[in-house]
Amino acid sequence: MQRVFLRAIGVVKLLWVFHKYLPGILTNVRRWDELVVDWSKSKVFNLTQKTELPFEPLTEGDQLMLEAGGIVGYLHERNKVERGNGQ
Repeated sequence: MQRVFLRAIGVVKLLWVFHKYLPGILTNVRRWDELVVDWSKSKVFNLTQKTELPFEPLTEGDQLMLEAGGIVGYLHERNKVERGNGQ
């Protein structure tokens, strides 16, 4: 599990990304709630409210972007693979 501590703006961005995979997250998470995301079980645990919300597994592209640390890292990695040097 990965603990996710985000400032208010980070929570807004996270919730906006998640809302397509996790219906109800915009109404079930409040500012300052402590969330734990278990990517392998596809669940978000709200430790503050003691609730959990299942979500649809991420698409392959979204999963690769997450692993690369965001769109910039993902594009750098994809560029390396396309050029054939993979470094």
